[in-house]
Amino acid sequence: FQCAGGTILGFAIWIRFNEDFFKQIPEDAGIGVYDGTYIVMAAGGAIMVVGFFGCCGAIRESVCQLSTYFVIVFIIFCAEIAAGVWMYIEKDKIGDSAGEYFDKLVQEKYSGDVSVQILVDYTQKRFRCCGASGPDDWTLSNQPIPDSCGRNCTEGCYDTVNEGLYEEGCKVKIVDILKQNLYIVGVACATVALVEVLAMILTVFLCRRIRRELDEDDEKPYNA
Repeated sequence: FQCAGGTILGFAIWIRFNEDFFKQIPEDAGIGVYDGTYIVMAAGGAIMVVGFFGCCGAIRESVCQLSTYFVIVFIIFCAEIAAGVWMYIEKDKIGDSAGEYFDKLVQEKYSGDVSVQILVDYTQKRFRCCGASGPDDWTLSNQPIPDSCGRNCTEGCYDTVNEGLYEEGCKVKIVDILKQNLYIVGVACATVALVEVLAMILTVFLCRRIRRELDEDDEKPYNA
């Protein structure tokens, strides 16, 4: 737990102070990511504290500290289960929200924000798609079709009829990819949950052993 917490904390600190990372994110989305790094830092620090209670309690054979460790891990376990259930129930809404956000980037923000241009162009090249719903998104918003749509089009080119132009919109692909990755996240959460269950079981056994040894010591006759 301490190693995991330290890794999470270190990663969040690296993201927070990595200027190149934030340059690739749209301004309005960057604010959320910026604030999110502090949340991840707090989570990493909290996990390290949890690990401290477990290690210190085991070394000192303190039932109180081990019990505290058990309670905290149990609370985290319940929170992960609740989050996993919520993600499964809301998976369609999560994907649709991401697709609608990409539509907004294309229609309203692409022309005036360099970071949005980098993000949209990368998405179109990576997933071989064009616009949110299709190439017509660009013409309807009075914007030239970017080269990232699969064509060599100079500035001011608005024609959507072109061989090699990606016809499928990115919105559908983004939604599908997010839904697929949610299952991967679910598997990862389930794995972590199993580790937490194992930690709680071992904690219970250790507490029982410590109490048994204390009871045995109390029962021993006192030798002057």
